[in-house]
Formats: sequence, structure tokens, C-alpha cells
Amino acid sequence: MTTKPDRHSLENQLAAAHTNLKSAKVEHSHACLLAAQNPKNTEAAALVEQLEEEIRIHERTIARLEAAKLARTDEETEEAKAERRAVVRKATNVAKGCDVEIARIAEKIAHQLQVIAPLTAQLEAAQRERDSAVVEGLRAGFGRAKDRPDPAVLLADHAVKSALRSALLDSGLPRGPLADTIALRLPEHFSVEQMHQARAKHTARIADALQRALAAVDRKEGAA
Repeated sequence: MTTKPDRHSLENQLAAAHTNLKSAKVEHSHACLLAAQNPKNTEAAALVEQLEEEIRIHERTIARLEAAKLARTDEETEEAKAERRAVVRKATNVAKGCDVEIARIAEKIAHQLQVIAPLTAQLEAAQRERDSAVVEGLRAGFGRAKDRPDPAVLLADHAVKSALRSALLDSGLPRGPLADTIALRLPEHFSVEQMHQARAKHTARIADALQRALAAVDRKEGAA
């Protein structure tokens, strides 16, 4: 459905006024020529004056319409500014509220992370103690025997690292505020249950290595 143009709009009124002014000026030019060619023709002189008044009316009409258009633009500009101010004020209020919440949550996370610091120290101490004991046991049992297990391979505890990395990923920290400081590359999720399963096998391998170390004590090639 075609919308009919609004003939009362400022743009249409201005267009009509300019058209009328142009027509009046053309008629005025012809009237001036006629009056110049017939100086004693009073009707021609009167027509010139009439058209000059008509031109002034059209010019005043155009000036008023231009003023109205400018006023409308100013009103629209102020309305747009008011809308923009409202958006900025809303954003300011939202930002203030969110900043308070962000600080509260960040403080809570920081406290939670600080709680696990002693556990981390205990984990490292237990790993060091185990590694030291296993290395000493292997050395004592196998001596320089060729079949002595490589401690670096035997003690590699990937399950614990994978489980802790997955837990850290699950916490969301590497994707949130610490995304630019915590870089974790883990191809697949590794649960605590999977850690226990993997560590059971790992523990069994260490136990088996130490059992063989114990048996190697009585072997001739096991002498240090």
C-alpha cells in the first residue's frame, strides 16, 4: 500500500512556496518588460506592484517555513540528546552496581583460592617424599642393574596434573578474569574419578618396581 505524501509537511510546504516564488518572479519579469515597453500603461505598472508584493509574501512564507524547520531540527536534536543522556545514565548505574558485585565475588574467589594453599603445599611435600623414597629404594634394590626402572618415567604423575587442570578449567578462571594469565591446554576433560583410576595403575607400577627392587637385592647383578 502506497503512503500518500503529507502536503502539510514542512518539506512539501517549502517546495510549494519555492515553486510559487519562481512562478511569481517569471511573471514579474514579463510584467516589468510590458511596463517598460508601455510607460503610460497603468495596468502594467499595477501588475508589477502586485507581483512584487506577491514575491515578498512568498519570500516571507519561505523564511517562516525555514525557521520552523530549523526549530523542529533543534527539538529533534534535543530529544535525541535526552535519549542518549538516558542511556549513559542507565549505563552508569548498571556499571556501579556490577562493580560492587564484581569486587565482592572476586574477593570471595581470592579467599577460596587462599584456602587451598596449604593443601597445595601438602601435595608437593607428599610428592617429593614419595619420589625421594622410590629413587632411594630403586637405587638400593637394583644398584646399577640394566633393568632398573627409570625414576623419571616411573614417577611421572600425569593423572594428578590432568585432574587439577580440569578442575581449574571447570572453575571458569582461565576463561574469565584470569584468561590472559592462566593458559591451559588440555585436549579433553579429566575427572577426579579418572584420576583415581589412573593413579591406581600408577601406584601399582611403583609398588611392582619396588617389589622387583626388593627381589633384586639377592641377585648377583643387583649389587651396588
